[in-house]
Amino acid sequence: MSYSIRTISKAEQDIASAIEWYLEISKDLAIRFNQELDEIFSKLLAFPEAYPIVFLDMRMYLMKTYPYKILYVIDGSEIIIHAVVHYKMHPNSWQRNR
Repeated sequence: MSYSIRTISKAEQDIASAIEWYLEISKDLAIRFNQELDEIFSKLLAFPEAYPIVFLDMRMYLMKTYPYKILYVIDGSEIIIHAVVHYKMHPNSWQRNR
């Protein structure tokens, strides 16, 4: 099956906030964060069911280099990114502002 990725607006805000944070430290860190996200999205497109379900139908991918997790669901042929949040955030707290 061929998949596509859709990122909800709150997840886009999560990504923008993380990039902004890394830009304050180093432009290179921000660029590498974005590159790692691109690589992860490619992995999700190729193997969307490879990563664990953590709540109902929500799956999680842990970034290797940065302390962030990507939370997503598979809906037919669409992978919907719901959040890109820091590891230390309480597992359910990302839902409060969505």
